Amino acid sequence: MRVDIRQSLMIKYADFARREGGHAFVPEGLFRRADLLVSAGKFDEAILQLQDVHDGFPSFDKRPLCAFLVAFIYDEHLNDRELAIRSYERTIALHPESQEAIMAQQSLALLPPMN
Repeated sequence: MRVDIRQSLMIKYADFARREGGHAFVPEGLFRRADLLVSAGKFDEAILQLQDVHDGFPSFDKRPLCAFLVAFIYDEHLNDRELAIRSYERTIALHPESQEAIMAQQSLALLPPMN
């Protein structure tokens, strides 16, 4: 994706959420914004956005995915093993019956042993 288009979309999703806070599309828009932040290499901002969506929209159907993606970003992009483990465990604890909990368990099993 072109950088200018990505930047424009990130701004538009955030503006929409501010203007139309109660609209049903807001959590989806902010979820998409988090994906754009990841693609831009803004991993810390993406984590904050995903956490805000997860915690702020209790009926959003992608909450388990938000929790998992936080762990994945810590694991794969930030190489923060401790926060990745805590976040994978949080995904399992908060969403035990989800596909994301299964993926979190698998991700934990694949982490290399501590030195």
